[in-house]
Amino acid sequence: MSEIFSDVQIGIHREYLEKLRLKYSILKKSGIGINSDNIRDIARQKTDPSLKREALELLAEISAHELFFSSLGKIRQPESALIRKYYPSCAAFLNYLFRLGADRKYGFLGVEIRSGKPVGYTSENSLDAILAHKPVLLVDMYEHAYFLDYGFDRERYLISCLSYLSLDII
Repeated sequence: MSEIFSDVQIGIHREYLEKLRLKYSILKKSGIGINSDNIRDIARQKTDPSLKREALELLAEISAHELFFSSLGKIRQPESALIRKYYPSCAAFLNYLFRLGADRKYGFLGVEIRSGKPVGYTSENSLDAILAHKPVLLVDMYEHAYFLDYGFDRERYLISCLSYLSLDII
């Protein structure tokens, strides 16, 4: 991630994720019936609706940020045979993702596999990004993710992220 973010911004990301994990751990230990770290299991559990919603939102936020961190690699524009099967090139796929994300004011830009084909999507929140989709890659488009290093230049941030997106995962 140091190719994209300063050490300070990386530290802020990690601290934010640790606070989310701690909050979820406290909620889980409170004895309210939340007994899983799997978001789909929690969605099926019968427990107090407001606490269930809080647990789902926290776990989705944790999952989204963990996936965001793992979606960024150290290699610039890696290749993917699956992408090349459906798109003219990996660069064309990245351009497609850029166009999707460039209009996004906040939320997440994700990649999922639908009917064997990698496709991009946007989501306004982590719960939708994780629960309604099955992302293999995710980019955080909220200002907290990039403002310290990129200011208001969201497009430059998006270009940097997409340049190091781990397409080889697909």
